[in-house]
Amino acid sequence: MERTGWEHYELEKEISKSNTAQLLMIFKRESETYRNKCIEYVDFAGKLTEEGKKELEEECRFLNEGRRKIALTIAEILTDINRIQHQVDPRS
Repeated sequence: MERTGWEHYELEKEISKSNTAQLLMIFKRESETYRNKCIEYVDFAGKLTEEGKKELEEECRFLNEGRRKIALTIAEILTDINRIQHQVDPRS
């Protein structure tokens, strides 16, 4: 799989339009997809050619990258000190 930089475009678009609760649901969905793909890899590893193994490994890597993007976005939201201080600051 040749990288273009647009591999996660749809996921990033979905992430940008989501609030924290929605991001958590997206993370759960993507984690389930990742888990299923990894199970598929384990189940078929002995039956696949080397090229097939590499393709499935790359797909697992791709799915995990998506999960990381979501997790990073959630972490950034939860640790946004300025946003949190602004919400708590009674002078606002």
